[in-house]
Amino acid sequence: MDKIIFLDIKYKNTIKAILNIQKKAYSKEAEIINYKKIPNLFDTEEKIQNSEETFIGYYRAELLLGFLSYKIFSKTLDIHRLAVNPPFFRQGIAEKLLKHLEKTIKGIKRIIVRTGKGNFPAKNLYIKYGFKETEEIKIDESFSLILFSKEI
Repeated sequence: MDKIIFLDIKYKNTIKAILNIQKKAYSKEAEIINYKKIPNLFDTEEKIQNSEETFIGYYRAELLLGFLSYKIFSKTLDIHRLAVNPPFFRQGIAEKLLKHLEKTIKGIKRIIVRTGKGNFPAKNLYIKYGFKETEEIKIDESFSLILFSKEI
């Protein structure tokens, strides 16, 4: 049975599972956008544990297949990470995580998320889910992020 639960990042096994998926998923994004310096590729256990982000995970049986992390400020929910283990791409896991957030987190007025300008699978997901492209953030001469926003 599939379920979405909060992840407790105090536990090393949880952090290891997050990092395992994160490295695989962001490696795929790096290939798609041809940019090898995505910061999440270089995260450590300590960085995850000290992130002050709230993590939710999508489980099938006892296996973590994907996760999302966020922070809330001024009635805005800011998604920091959204990653699915690549063998489970295109099974609706990212969309289920997004829907779960919107259904369960109360008191927010807006959700924001960023992705690489050339990451068309992620951009298409956000657009399909009702996000609007609001800003391009130039990181360096070869890479930009796109900020997406959705009013609740």
